[in-house]
Amino acid sequence: MNTLKTKRVGGLVLKKRVLEKILKEPGTIGLAFALTAPGRAKNVSIKILRVYEKDNKLIGEERKVRGKKGVASTLQYPTGNVRDFKFKFSKKMEDDKFGFGFYLKEKFEALIKDKDDLDEVFIGGGKTTFTDTDIVEQDEWFTFTISLRKSIKCVSLNDKISKIAKNTISLKSSKTAKLPSAKDTAILKIDDLEENEPELFNGMREVSKLILDTTKQYVTGIVFTDTDKNFTVLFKKDQRVKSVVLTEDQTLRKIILERDDLPVAASMVALEASIGWFPNADHTLPCPPHWPEDKRSSKKNNSKNSIKDAVLECLGYDV
Repeated sequence: MNTLKTKRVGGLVLKKRVLEKILKEPGTIGLAFALTAPGRAKNVSIKILRVYEKDNKLIGEERKVRGKKGVASTLQYPTGNVRDFKFKFSKKMEDDKFGFGFYLKEKFEALIKDKDDLDEVFIGGGKTTFTDTDIVEQDEWFTFTISLRKSIKCVSLNDKISKIAKNTISLKSSKTAKLPSAKDTAILKIDDLEENEPELFNGMREVSKLILDTTKQYVTGIVFTDTDKNFTVLFKKDQRVKSVVLTEDQTLRKIILERDDLPVAASMVALEASIGWFPNADHTLPCPPHWPEDKRSSKKNNSKNSIKDAVLECLGYDV
């Protein structure tokens, strides 16, 4: 069984339409992404709460969200099980006694405006700095990051669906790639791939599908779109590709290998640092445990209860 120390750094992937549906309900002011207990998270499967106004009071309401997935980073594919991942900066999350991040309905609407092709939401662990507050103990706090991404279809080739899969991804014209050797890293960059196999890897081609093995643990091929036609590249069986990293334009950026001689956690942290700032992203608003009442109260209707109270009451805590 996985312990928190052995889990990969990552976050939660949700369908954007699910969050949009919740936010469209009358009176909703935003969403809260909450831990079961302050500072504690066994994995990335956090609770999703609708925060709304009723009778001049803020109320929290947990929503059961199906199809939760875990993934190592915003632009990494394919997704995995939520139990396999922990949030980045999870130690700071524990030290800050972080309970939840809140995101306004208006901010979500602004984030998704004119981005219909980005159909998934990635919730990750981050840090934010308060510059206009009188909180004196510290300025930097753990919070959740919220990012938009595009889903990538994954096809698993097995005996039951092999005929359908072959017709879908045109394996007849596929090419087999030999990945370059990487002695000291589990990360293969697009520049190295292009240099090693210039006919097969092109940083301008958009990735349309991933081909997985029967266990769905490894990526055995990538389907690219090249001038409106599919171009399929397969990997050799002994080359264990754990995942791929894409650019904001859905082109291939990196390939992540599974390496027994290298710690996975270390390579993932290096990957996170190298991705940079994803443009379709924002920070949720954290609620530090000693935030003054007026900093977290509803200014719209001068309600005496706060967002923090609404969320903690919903989770079963005395407020």
